[in-house]
Amino acid sequence: MIRERSELDAIASEIHVTGQSIALDLETYGTSEDKTIRKDETLDPWRGEIRLLSLQLPDRVPWLIDLRATGYSLGELGKALEATEVIGHNIKFDALWLVLLC
Repeated sequence: MIRERSELDAIASEIHVTGQSIALDLETYGTSEDKTIRKDETLDPWRGEIRLLSLQLPDRVPWLIDLRATGYSLGELGKALEATEVIGHNIKFDALWLVLLC
């Protein structure tokens, strides 16, 4: 589990150097002002939050990034993802969350 923002640049470098497609998945959650988890917010990028970002290059150990710990500013990692073919299940859902929050 990656919880330090300083580790994101190394991930970006590895993605860039390999030039391979990367698998991506998000885990989202919702919290209201009273901190009660609300299921409908987990599907709404305007009200919910991203907790985990999973990335994996072929034949590599996946990265599990805790965005609640690192923050949403992906820096070089965001640029690497924009320049790489991204593969995911329901990628339109994940892409919208990333565009709005990261």
